[in-house]
Amino acid sequence: MIPNGVNREMLGAVAEMANAGSVANLLRKEDPETGLSPADLMADLINVQRADTKRLAEAHGIEIEVKMLFPDRAAELMAGAVEGNGIELVVLFNELEDQRNQILQEVLSDDEYEQYVEQKQGILFTGSPEETEDEE
Repeated sequence: MIPNGVNREMLGAVAEMANAGSVANLLRKEDPETGLSPADLMADLINVQRADTKRLAEAHGIEIEVKMLFPDRAAELMAGAVEGNGIELVVLFNELEDQRNQILQEVLSDDEYEQYVEQKQGILFTGSPEETEDEE
């Protein structure tokens, strides 16, 4: 017997998510209307950020390397975060931040950069790595 408010489609989705690797598979599933998957969108977002960062670096004479993120890898990264292991996704975003910081250090004075970093730390929900180490 299926409880009120639950249909077979919902049960199928729950069963699919219970299977190992299925979160990544769900993230690869294309929307019938757009033909895009959540993994496609995530890959595009990251690749545009990388391209923008590379172009900003080039404009300031800084050489950085960027790689394409493909939808299958984006699905794996997002699935890892959903499944409780988001470290690889954090590493990806930290790499982007490192590249932006490299540019900012080049174009801002030392005081401006230090002020910016302090402001950025103030908006974080997770705290800085230095704070985490001090608390242990």
